[in-house]
Amino acid sequence: LSMPVWQDGKALTVDAGLVGLCFVSGVMGYILLEGPEMGKCHFVTEEGQPKVLAGGLFHILQARPKEAPCAEGVLTAERLRRDLHVRIDRFLGDPDRALLERVVSAGSDGATGGIFTRLLEGLEALDACQLLEVLSASRFVPHKLNMLGLHLLRSLLAERMADARAVAKGHTSHPDFSAWRRDGLLIKDLDDPALGGDEGVRQLLRMVSGEDTLGIPELLNWQPRNVTVQETPDPQQQFHIDTFAPIVKVWVFHDPPGVNLSQGPLLFSRRSHRNSEAKLRWMHAYAQPPALEAQGEPSFRLRGCAAATEAALDFVEAVEGKLDMEAAAAAAPVLPLPNTRTLVVADTSALHARGPGLPGQVRQSWRLSGDNDGGLKRLNPYRLEEDHEEL
Repeated sequence: LSMPVWQDGKALTVDAGLVGLCFVSGVMGYILLEGPEMGKCHFVTEEGQPKVLAGGLFHILQARPKEAPCAEGVLTAERLRRDLHVRIDRFLGDPDRALLERVVSAGSDGATGGIFTRLLEGLEALDACQLLEVLSASRFVPHKLNMLGLHLLRSLLAERMADARAVAKGHTSHPDFSAWRRDGLLIKDLDDPALGGDEGVRQLLRMVSGEDTLGIPELLNWQPRNVTVQETPDPQQQFHIDTFAPIVKVWVFHDPPGVNLSQGPLLFSRRSHRNSEAKLRWMHAYAQPPALEAQGEPSFRLRGCAAATEAALDFVEAVEGKLDMEAAAAAAPVLPLPNTRTLVVADTSALHARGPGLPGQVRQSWRLSGDNDGGLKRLNPYRLEEDHEEL
């Protein structure tokens, strides 16, 4: 949560609304936390020039709810082990276990046999704090069990639970489900009466999230979120996954003015959201101890780890468009439909990036207002409705 600035015991506001702190190259500024200009960082350069940044290239002071020390938690290690085993037994079938063993064997200098069993035995030895992290939305859990495929287990389990959630709640009957499951990307005409207006959009969001109400906005309030192409290197221009589990980001684009290649459009690799064997090879190599790259940036970069690139060069080059592969389509620009408003819904556990563009060009878009991670609020991927206590 962005942390507002406080003065005389209350949150500080300017004419445009509530403000927080942002930092750009060591210079402190303020960021608007509400209203139509939400998300813009206002600062003054060392030369005294006022500037505004939108869409990244700055840091934000944030605050999180204080959590009790793990040892004081209500969930014991015994309960957490049981919860984990229930999920593994229920959602990971023999093909998934064989897939994990195959990927780990291929990346471990000939280690064979009993890999999944040894991984389960290692999980049994974890304490409550470690198990809580395994069963959380944490993008990466650094541990020696990654040598046996812990990161792969977390990824596969999250995906299978998301699949099961969609089936259990009847979302597989939605007309766009097959395309969403296949591509991880939907591009819809927001003004098409067939979409069904705001309720149709909410129904679409229910389908992609697998939830009927949890995390689904009651009102769709769109706020401008424009991104200016910068001259300095932008880490968002590197192909990456946001996290290991399915998540949803949402944009609306208007035409006119539309979006062109000079404005740095979203680049997206369809199909790369699914845990194919090729993607798992890439992630497994990335996760190997000491995993300095993964710990430094848990949103894995396509070429952010030399060992991962070597282990899955076919996957990497497929995303880059150098070869054809079922596991990942060549990343392509996502451009709005002509002469209408375009709704873009993407699972950004797929490989994606911000296009390079020309410095100074502005990409205009609208995003859902509120604290929602740019789309739908990220939830624990291992949640079960029958849980009496939240993980």
